[in-house]
Amino acid sequence: MTDSTNSPESVEELQKEVEKWKTFSRTWETRAKEAERLSEEAKASENTKKLEEIQGKKSLNAEEVKHIIQAEREKMQRDLAIYTAKKELSEVAAQAGLGEISEFIDMEKFVDDNGNVSADRLTEFVKTLTQASTKPSWGFGAGKQKRNDDGHTSKGLGQFIR
Repeated sequence: MTDSTNSPESVEELQKEVEKWKTFSRTWETRAKEAERLSEEAKASENTKKLEEIQGKKSLNAEEVKHIIQAEREKMQRDLAIYTAKKELSEVAAQAGLGEISEFIDMEKFVDDNGNVSADRLTEFVKTLTQASTKPSWGFGAGKQKRNDDGHTSKGLGQFIR
């Protein structure tokens, strides 16, 4: 019986086998390092894309914020115009002898498309109110007192009209 592990052929074969496995090990180590490098590059690329996306959203958000601010500014200007219209209507109504009427009226009707108070609309509105506030002339003598044949005074519809 010969011991095959101690023979010179077997030592050479074992050394060849060791070298073969060392080569495989180096190959796999190189591949692992390359895969790790590619993975890191992919992560960096992905992170760059995410960063660009976030920056894009920030600029988008900045545009949205600009629109929101513009809308708020327009709303504030419209509210100021309505407040101004209310004050002007109160002044015009006072000059016409009317009381405070602005509480019952949609003041936006007196603000034009540009957000300015329309003095013409205010004046025209107050004119229609003053014309409507004059006492009507009743053709049948309402409000006049008449004497009956028996000497009593009868009150007409005037007792119900102020």
